[in-house]
Amino acid sequence: MHNKNGLHFHFALGPVQDFIAQARRTRDFWAGSFLLSWLSGVAMLAVKKQGGKILFPKPNTDYLEAIAPTTTTATHGPQQGSIPNRFTAVVQQGFDADYVRQTVLQAWNALAEHIWTQDFDSTKLNEKQKSVAHYGARVAKLYLTQPWAKRGCNR
Repeated sequence: MHNKNGLHFHFALGPVQDFIAQARRTRDFWAGSFLLSWLSGVAMLAVKKQGGKILFPKPNTDYLEAIAPTTTTATHGPQQGSIPNRFTAVVQQGFDADYVRQTVLQAWNALAEHIWTQDFDSTKLNEKQKSVAHYGARVAKLYLTQPWAKRGCNR
């Protein structure tokens, strides 16, 4: 992994301030922070799946295991976010940054869909509520951006 052909992959998920600023209560602030941490963990796993090595920050392996269990010992998901919204990894030639982006967007959209189907009973919503809920789902799909860079490194 650390050879002269290695590349640095810099991932940042945001805009964090705008996302967190939407919080009105402490639990909303916590939830927003947790979601960003969870999505960063999803991105880290997508990098690792392609053979990349996370350089900074060092992720908590229990946290990553809870996000995507590889054993039957994981009994529940993470209880608090422990991964920042950005990280750096060493990757090899052929690394697919778009795969990381797609994986994060799929996780985000799956969560939005789960919330829609599990927390909203659309048969009990009036037309205005349905309109607001659908708007929220569209915003959720468009909100996240993933700026990143890939550049060569001499390691």
